[in-house]
Amino acid sequence: MSLTASQLREVGVSGRKVGYLHDLAGNFRDGLLSDSEILEMNEEALLERLTAVKGIGVWSVHMFMMFSMHRPDVLPVGDLGVRKGVKSLYGLKGLPKVAGMVKVCEKWWSYLSVGDWYMWKLVDANVAAGKAAADEEALPLLCPST
Repeated sequence: MSLTASQLREVGVSGRKVGYLHDLAGNFRDGLLSDSEILEMNEEALLERLTAVKGIGVWSVHMFMMFSMHRPDVLPVGDLGVRKGVKSLYGLKGLPKVAGMVKVCEKWWSYLSVGDWYMWKLVDANVAAGKAAADEEALPLLCPST
């Protein structure tokens, strides 16, 4: 709260994000949020309280729970990478919707956050394999034999 909008802008924070940061800081200053409360909240309470802050959505809360709180059981159903990974892993025809994600992923429920990481890696591997295949197809065009 002690940094002005222009000071935050000087270090690369966009104008919109300045407002979000000030709103988040204000929630802590006013006692609406506290570190100790956040650590004890379940997922439902975290989603409710944190998404009430301007600029924080469900995806941001899920990422916070996984990467800052180190929770092992987070399924970011709106994350495109996780959805693409589940589609690929289970051979689905389309991207799974929320209910489909929950049903398919319940097998690894206690380790959802680890599963999310594997889904991101699977998507990365698929992209790399697709790029490698495309590069191999283009190779004769780039280096024709004489």
